[in-house]
Amino acid sequence: LPPEREKVSMLMQLSRMLTGGNKGEFKPRAPPSAGNPSHLVGKLVETEDDILYLKELPDFDGRLTQYESELLLQYLCVPYLRIPLILQFFSDPVRSHALSSPMLQTVVDACLFEPALWLPPGPLPETPDHVPSLSRDYLATPCGLLFNELQREPQCVVDSVLAILEAAINKDTGRYSSSTASCILYIARLAVRVESFLLYTLRNAEFVAAEKDEEEHGHGMEGRLLTGAGASSHIRGLGTDILPDRLVYLRKSANRFRQLLDGPLFRVFQQWCNRATRDGDRANATTIHAHMALVVRNVTKLTCPMVVTLITAQAYMKMSYGYDLAATNKKEKEDLSKNKDQTVERDLGIPPTELFDLFQSHRRGMLEWLQNNKDQRNEVMEAVIRALAVTASGPTMGARNWSSMRVRNCAGRFITTEAQSRDGSEAETLEASKATNFADWMRAVTQSAHTEVNVQIGEVSLKRQYFRLLGPECNKFASFVDLFGKISQRNALRIADVKITTQRQWVRIIGRRYDLHIWSPSPEHLPQTDRARLLDKLTLPGTELWIYQTLAPLLSKELRDVELYLPKSDCSSLPYVVLGGYLQNKNPQPS
Repeated sequence: LPPEREKVSMLMQLSRMLTGGNKGEFKPRAPPSAGNPSHLVGKLVETEDDILYLKELPDFDGRLTQYESELLLQYLCVPYLRIPLILQFFSDPVRSHALSSPMLQTVVDACLFEPALWLPPGPLPETPDHVPSLSRDYLATPCGLLFNELQREPQCVVDSVLAILEAAINKDTGRYSSSTASCILYIARLAVRVESFLLYTLRNAEFVAAEKDEEEHGHGMEGRLLTGAGASSHIRGLGTDILPDRLVYLRKSANRFRQLLDGPLFRVFQQWCNRATRDGDRANATTIHAHMALVVRNVTKLTCPMVVTLITAQAYMKMSYGYDLAATNKKEKEDLSKNKDQTVERDLGIPPTELFDLFQSHRRGMLEWLQNNKDQRNEVMEAVIRALAVTASGPTMGARNWSSMRVRNCAGRFITTEAQSRDGSEAETLEASKATNFADWMRAVTQSAHTEVNVQIGEVSLKRQYFRLLGPECNKFASFVDLFGKISQRNALRIADVKITTQRQWVRIIGRRYDLHIWSPSPEHLPQTDRARLLDKLTLPGTELWIYQTLAPLLSKELRDVELYLPKSDCSSLPYVVLGGYLQNKNPQPS
């Protein structure tokens, strides 16, 4: 049989299904590593000497010279040593700006966070007799290269990352600009993730030390340290071989990381966010909110500004950002791949799953902080409302009293004390009793006209209505413009629906404590009247002219815009007549 008709064994078919291969073509389970120099240059590269024979080297969108590119590629040829080498390479303030290149960002991420060769349990590989060795098994680690560096020789890695972070802060121009913002945002992500590894190493070492101390002093079963989750557990390859002086250095470095992240870097992001909000740049504001939340990720003891940052970021992204996790079928995935450029433009630089994990890990801490700090809770809620109202200016109003809803299973849903007192009132009970079906009854008993901040799911709503932007249709009302100014991209207001009827839209302006009632024009087809004949001097019979003559003084003044109609029957002999008509205001003015 020809090769194309050759029967394939069941094992081969199963292998192709698992690997995605087609007609014998092998597809790897994961894409090629960005830390592999062969992938970057498009040719097979095994040693540093192979780099010297390449005629063309990648310049990474003009960010690196040929000499720097050659040096970087040679570093990638030594996987076990490339983490400190590459971090030292980019710690130069001149080269740190090159990290604005998306390709270089993926290269650095691959070098730092890919675990490389894994060391399974059992006897250690034999030490090689000569270098280079035919096998690299002796370079394998049980927990990955970055954990290995932080335990064995952390100073080079940590000092380089801190130097890169300080250089990024010094690059700030005072506003979000494409030339420097992408570089600063990436370095912030890099610093936070390295800090996560550092803190994990420290916490595991403290757990191991505490358990060792317990075994030596023998506190018995009552005082025995229990194994927990995460760093508070036994992990092969962590926490056992760290020297005391390196633990001291890691603690000092953790404090230094937090000083830079919470101090100058957070102020840079805050300034960017305020300017983006004032300019109506919602896309960049969403990206900045996500990175402000990321800065707080590794914090264990929350403060008032941190709680405001987390709640605001989660609610803002829920209103302004569409997560790309809904593509489940093949066609939707193909559509996303075709619109790759749009997907990249919408990308926050942070995977959605990482954001979900961030908010979930801090949810309990935020709730406990809000319950234990009642004096600052009001300021937190008002600050969240002001931030989500997209109002960079306006009068500062006093803080209202906020508390969690007293309804069962509603802990973490905060409303004002005034709205709390209205819950379950006679008016709401009466409204529920008038419901004609289950949907109306459910709406009446679950929705009250108040603003709610749901810390559980990071959502801010008014009467369970999401916030949206007010359009420029209100600029035609002079009284509205006098109070709020003209609505534009730079001066936007967020609103939420309170009640929608046939002719009226009742909305609440968030952060200003004003309600707006927008009435739609009257229908073109007005209700019919029983008057059938138009009151017209030219068409009236002579016996009915007395009606027109009686109304003539009013028809030229007060009734000049009114169309009057007579009844169908003859009105010649009647002592009086009732006319009907419509009055149309051709120049409406707001009251």
